[in-house]
Amino acid sequence: MSSLYSTQNTYTQMRLCENCSSINFDELLFTRPGFSRDNWCCDNARNTFIGTLSRIIDDSERCDVCYLVLVNIFRVWPGLRRDRVKMADTKFWFTPREFFSIDEHPDGFTQSDSKSIVRANRLQMDISVCGGTSTREYAANPEFQALCTRSGEVLPGTGRLMTPRVDLGKIKSWVRTCVRKHGSACSKPAWVDSSVRHRPLRLIDVRNRCVVLSAPDHRYLALSYTWGSESRNNAIPRCLTKANVQSLSAKGGLDNLDVPATIRDAMTVIEAVGEWYLWVDAFCIVQDDVKELMDQVAQMDSIYAGAFATIVAAAGSDADAGLPGVRDNRAFSQQSALIGKGLSLVSVASTDNLGRVDRTYWNNRGWTYQERLLSRRNMIFTEAIVYWNCPTTFWDEETHLEQEGSKYSLAKVAFGSNDVWDGRFDFRSNVIGYSAREFTYDEDVLPGFLGVLNRLRFELNLEFHWGLPSPYLGYALLWDRSGGWYRNKALCPAIPQLGIHKPVHYPTWSWSGWIGETWPEIRCDYEGGDPRHTWKQDLDFYCLLSNGDLRPILGKLSSLDQNGRKHDSTSTIDPTITSRLWRGDTLITETNIRNIKSSKGINSSKQTLDQLEASITATPSDTGRLVFWTSYAKLPVWSESVRWFFQIDNQKRRIRDLTLDCYYEDKEEQEPESLCYDPTVGLEDGETSLQTRPKGLLTETRKQPTRKPDKCYLIHFVLVSSSYYPDKPEVEERKHVNLLVIKWNPEETDVARRIGYAEMLEQDWMAVDREWRVVVLE
Repeated sequence: MSSLYSTQNTYTQMRLCENCSSINFDELLFTRPGFSRDNWCCDNARNTFIGTLSRIIDDSERCDVCYLVLVNIFRVWPGLRRDRVKMADTKFWFTPREFFSIDEHPDGFTQSDSKSIVRANRLQMDISVCGGTSTREYAANPEFQALCTRSGEVLPGTGRLMTPRVDLGKIKSWVRTCVRKHGSACSKPAWVDSSVRHRPLRLIDVRNRCVVLSAPDHRYLALSYTWGSESRNNAIPRCLTKANVQSLSAKGGLDNLDVPATIRDAMTVIEAVGEWYLWVDAFCIVQDDVKELMDQVAQMDSIYAGAFATIVAAAGSDADAGLPGVRDNRAFSQQSALIGKGLSLVSVASTDNLGRVDRTYWNNRGWTYQERLLSRRNMIFTEAIVYWNCPTTFWDEETHLEQEGSKYSLAKVAFGSNDVWDGRFDFRSNVIGYSAREFTYDEDVLPGFLGVLNRLRFELNLEFHWGLPSPYLGYALLWDRSGGWYRNKALCPAIPQLGIHKPVHYPTWSWSGWIGETWPEIRCDYEGGDPRHTWKQDLDFYCLLSNGDLRPILGKLSSLDQNGRKHDSTSTIDPTITSRLWRGDTLITETNIRNIKSSKGINSSKQTLDQLEASITATPSDTGRLVFWTSYAKLPVWSESVRWFFQIDNQKRRIRDLTLDCYYEDKEEQEPESLCYDPTVGLEDGETSLQTRPKGLLTETRKQPTRKPDKCYLIHFVLVSSSYYPDKPEVEERKHVNLLVIKWNPEETDVARRIGYAEMLEQDWMAVDREWRVVVLE
């Protein structure tokens, strides 16, 4: 690390160049009462020119602000050091960004009217390279905030200097303030079950340095961290095992083991803030006891929700990274520049790459998603700074935010740690956020989401089947991907609470059956808003058990709009609409189930965990297969640019939202650019792709020019739900059917896998050659 990066400005006299002396920093850093946002209506009014890089370098020897700016330029954009051309042409601006506002002032804070609002802004440094326009294309533009240095004066929302080591006394004060002032909002949030501690836990006694069994009154903190890339077998010697459980339970037992640095530092923090017990998976679960692992994973939401607080180790990439600033100095060092009497400009750690939670390795790992989501309070340790986050407030080391007697609001995005937990809690956002994360073991995809599903059950009053909302399964099956994908070929471990009693292959119809970011069509939340259109559940879905029996997932329900709100089953849809014509009997009876039982539709994957109890494996288990009667059609389709079409009575008809995202099975096969255009997608053995326009096809309607199709396929569709626009449910052009694109398994009767989805006008579906048949999705 360069000395320029780590050196702190210690000048006590104001030293400013001519350009910096002309900048009104007070106006940029504080928004006074009566200020109109119209003053910032254009970029030219908001942006304050700092200078070219070459000028900043020249003035940095005699100007503290230029020196402060230069330090941060070379830290964030080190390549500019070596490019003399860019030094002359690269320009920089200060852009004020709203960060903090006081809604009710404590006595004496201002002399203005008490109903007025005062805002503290942060200055973001924007860059224009080689004459281009101002841009924020870089990873993390440097930011600065006001530091008031007048004796005895503390202005909420302004900065404070951090020490190289973490101020554990400050963290202890946060703990005490939350307990004393925040009440049940933090101590007993509504989503935490009062019986959350229904099973005894092992805990680390940080003072006696041993593992103990918890009592009901033991208040503990949990640790959220990353194990790293080492395999579980290699990590076993540094964990709790059957062989060392007795020795580690003796006083001082942990002193005889090479405890990972992150866990050791967490024990130090817990003792410093006056607490006694720590829960961490490595030493509170016997790692080579499969039954105990299953039991503990199933109650992971209870463990983190039951913890008084969670220490988040967001720095580093493994368990030996430690908590920065606990034992050693941190990498980030603030710099400041005196800009007025009692007022300095100080660099911001929270939006630096080292301080941003959203850019940490920890924030990219699958298991850590629910660990933070389910925690009541979080102490978040990054490379540069420590945050406190609870349902009531958000604090950090570098900003004065703890003042009592005032109500204020924060732009949490300013911390670089905003995420789904800071906003609306809905099914769609959680699946998107979670599926984008990475796992060391793909088998953990569903177990790592169990706690989220439990939270969603409480928030939305819904049950879930393989990560999809059961009452609305027909349209929950509609999901798309973003970026590269590959098939999750791992076996999902036994999860008794979900009816999975032995390992089974992940299904293709669930987002958990694929590795990569997933975007569900259905949102499912509890907020209002006018729906764009409404879905109908038209089919009965069944779960295929290992003994061949079928278990209904849920019967037909009321409709649901795209926001997840229920509508009365006596909707405005006329019962004589055409959807009644394509639909046959959706119930599976003892008569029509015979073909399913006699086929190979029962998953025959071998059990791999021999340690499971025989009583568990003997229980009929969910095979991951979905069974339902539906309307089926096989259609030749073709693409023109980004649109898809098919033919009805020599007329060209459009298919909406056709996606063929689930074709590739392995990482090595991925070619995202051509994913939707592989000629083998959806084809049966012996069939070939259609390379020319279907015979007899007329030109397009609506007087559009005829063009040669880009690609042609023979696609298999099955209907899973229908939708309509609620403003005009009687208009045929407003009614649609939602379809899955499938590929039949040549070795098993009626068995298929999902490879995409589409939407079609219901009147078009009525016109195609279709049949009513049973489908088993694997």
